[in-house]
Amino acid sequence: LLASGCGDGKARIWSTATGELASTFAGHRETVYSVAFSPDGGLLATSCLDGSVKLWDAGTGKDRCTLFDHQDVVRCVAF
Repeated sequence: LLASGCGDGKARIWSTATGELASTFAGHRETVYSVAFSPDGGLLATSCLDGSVKLWDAGTGKDRCTLFDHQDVVRCVAF
């Protein structure tokens, strides 16, 4: 799987085997700058121009939590 962030405020997961879109994660209000899978692949972290970071369940697409305490753009996330 491959994750990407977009200017439309969404992150997407793609199948590297087929090139097809597997999931869309909607919830950010602005550009998604960074995406990262947890080591076990169970979570996807995304960061946004609005200063938020979201943790998603990578399998279901459910928003697990949102962190808003950043003062500026969050350009990178990592586990």
